[in-house]
Amino acid sequence: VHTVYVRTRMCEDGSLLERMREHDEVLRANRESGEYPLPYYPFRLIALYTYELATALVVLHALGIAHNDIKLDNIFMEHRHVVRLGDFGLACRYARGNVYMHTGGTRSYAAPEKRFRAPHDLEKSDVWSLGCCLYAMYVGDLPDPDPVVPDLDDGARATIEPMLRVSADKRARFADLVG
Repeated sequence: VHTVYVRTRMCEDGSLLERMREHDEVLRANRESGEYPLPYYPFRLIALYTYELATALVVLHALGIAHNDIKLDNIFMEHRHVVRLGDFGLACRYARGNVYMHTGGTRSYAAPEKRFRAPHDLEKSDVWSLGCCLYAMYVGDLPDPDPVVPDLDDGARATIEPMLRVSADKRARFADLVG
């Protein structure tokens, strides 16, 4: 039996979800039309957070650990726009190439195969969940279960679309995204 120790640190700036809600209030105060320009959240921060989170998940998955509950509430903000992935309560060890029936996590961020309780690759399931977070930062809302990615610039489309492919076989892996 192996024990995994996770070092924690206080992230005083709250979660990314809280930051996005504050951002939404500012947008509403500045725009009477109710329409938001894309990207919804500042692009430079989306790019930075994407890189930091995907890199952290490459390391976790290389160690054979799946998070299983990636969502905006579990991405914590530290000073100067540093993000930390937290809440490892549903994390588990896995072997690459195996399929699992793990059903934990938050339904609105769960990959289609996980929602339908089909056998699934835990890494690809984490990719979908992070894709939901990036989609929400870019568009301002979570994607539908069968997402149609709106008109995005080429960089955002090249990152988000491969993460939100309904077929897990066609979905990207974190190493592909970081590379």
